[in-house]
Amino acid sequence: MGVEGCITALVTSPMPLDDSQALALGQLLSSRLDRPVELSLTVDESVLGGLRIEVDGYLIDHTIANHLRGMKADMTRSLSDEP
Repeated sequence: MGVEGCITALVTSPMPLDDSQALALGQLLSSRLDRPVELSLTVDESVLGGLRIEVDGYLIDHTIANHLRGMKADMTRSLSDEP
């Protein structure tokens, strides 16, 4: 049974987090959200690097794949703006 008021954070990473990384991330999220956070960890190599965190209605996407998508969109936009 979970802790009362606890929320779940869905965390996606390109490789498994070790126990100390998961503990540190859980503590950081708990302190920022001011309530207990339980992590649901998923490995997805397609993110390439970084973390994607979905928690309490928020999406924090600091993955390399997301940054590359943003760069591609910026370049496409720039090229279409040229005369």
